[in-house]
Amino acid sequence: MFALSRRATLLLTGVLLAASPAGAATPQTASAADFEAAIARLEQRDPQDPQALNARLQYAGFLTDSAADAKGGDCHARLDAAQAQLDAVVARHAALVVLPLGPAQLQAGAYNIHAARADCDAASRTEELNKALDAARGAARAYRDGLDYQSAAIMQFNIAATLHALGDSDAAITALQTVIATDREFGFRDDAQDNIRTLQHWQGGDESDAKIAELMKDFPPVPTAEFKFAWAPGDSQMDIAATETNLTGGQIVQSTGMIALQRHVRQEKLDWTVSYDPGAKTSIDLGHWPADGDALLERFTSYLLAIALLDTPNYKVGLTGDFDDLSNAEKFSKALSAEVSAAFGAAAPDEGVNAGVSKALAQNLKTVAQPGYLQDNTAQEYSLETATWAGAKLVQGTWYQMTAPLLLPGLGLGQYFLVTHNIDFSYARPVPCTSQDTAKSCAEIVIHATPEPKDFARVHVQMSSAFHMPDFEALHYWSSINMRLVLRPATLEPVLSDMRKSWYVAVDGAITRDPVISSERVVTTYH
Repeated sequence: MFALSRRATLLLTGVLLAASPAGAATPQTASAADFEAAIARLEQRDPQDPQALNARLQYAGFLTDSAADAKGGDCHARLDAAQAQLDAVVARHAALVVLPLGPAQLQAGAYNIHAARADCDAASRTEELNKALDAARGAARAYRDGLDYQSAAIMQFNIAATLHALGDSDAAITALQTVIATDREFGFRDDAQDNIRTLQHWQGGDESDAKIAELMKDFPPVPTAEFKFAWAPGDSQMDIAATETNLTGGQIVQSTGMIALQRHVRQEKLDWTVSYDPGAKTSIDLGHWPADGDALLERFTSYLLAIALLDTPNYKVGLTGDFDDLSNAEKFSKALSAEVSAAFGAAAPDEGVNAGVSKALAQNLKTVAQPGYLQDNTAQEYSLETATWAGAKLVQGTWYQMTAPLLLPGLGLGQYFLVTHNIDFSYARPVPCTSQDTAKSCAEIVIHATPEPKDFARVHVQMSSAFHMPDFEALHYWSSINMRLVLRPATLEPVLSDMRKSWYVAVDGAITRDPVISSERVVTTYH
């Protein structure tokens, strides 16, 4: 089990027109020259590096914020420059693949620019506010899809405020009521108080502190979820849906796969056992790859899909919920190798580039089918999904921190690396356990994990050696892990696991190879 430490502050508090969501925050002490120098340095190697993309998004926010203090033509010039930064990110496509909040950040940036233009140019105010409204709606959806519920609520408020600025009071009031409902759902109490005061103002009501306190009396108290490991024997269906997204040949390609498994939980003496019926068949669709796409990446994507769907070994859990061991690891290892090989098809002829492709995949499959890797991967998945939460008591809306060793995503070619990650997590809201339930008996937990810099620096040296890099600076790697869990707190039985990983890999001087810009989403549903 991972140790927990509490961080008592929310990621964001307060809502204002054109407020910046979490992903769009910009350093307040930076100058335009600082941003331009950083972007030039990062893009000199690769304009699609996630750090370069983030720098442009932050610079766009900086320029938009600075336009508020500018006058006349200077205001227009700064907003044009901000738009140019967003346009550069959009043109490179990578942000839509590798940045977890890339689509939301682009929409939020567009909202901020249009809202600022409305203040900058009275003649185009209505046109710009309508464009801001469209962007805010897109950003609210994208932030919610990206598991950033606080930023989604902020953008919902911006929808209401923009409608109000357009003079559509009825629609603005309805939109603000939706924001307050979101505040209730996610426990954003401080935001709800501010939003109720704004609603009173828009409706011409009493805005006094006493009235707001009265209206807040029916706001539900902040719930606490207590998690207890109390499994019971049972059988269920487990559906796995995997999506691999790659940027290759200048195109975004999505590849998908599905499998349905029968899952069995039994108590045996001092252990719980989890087993799956063998023989389930995968359904894989690689999508439409461009003719000039990366052959190795396409084969590796087939392999990743097969692993995501088939890497389900039987395992044992202690009576208190701690991971114990795999069952018949050697037998499963051999079966997995055969199943994965069959799932991603016959190898291409072993000549030219294809020889390297076939050799790399064969070595990678040999590594990930080893009992040691299977043990580490299964323990990691079970710990994130179940063991971590045994005995935990989480307050809704409070963000907590922990550290844990996690496998770096997207690295194959016969190697895998465990790196300490900084993990932020929060009990987001109570939810129904199934679509048929009316009671909200389950808990949704949101998790964000990134490699801890010092430990990653250590492992980066190992990676460079393992991949025979000419020097330790030649290999460039970036990754992010995000997860949405739905659990039954009273038993820690899983209901849904939505694991999202994204990664970027590039090698200096690799003339024949484009950077790997990819993401993976694996949704596991328990029935």
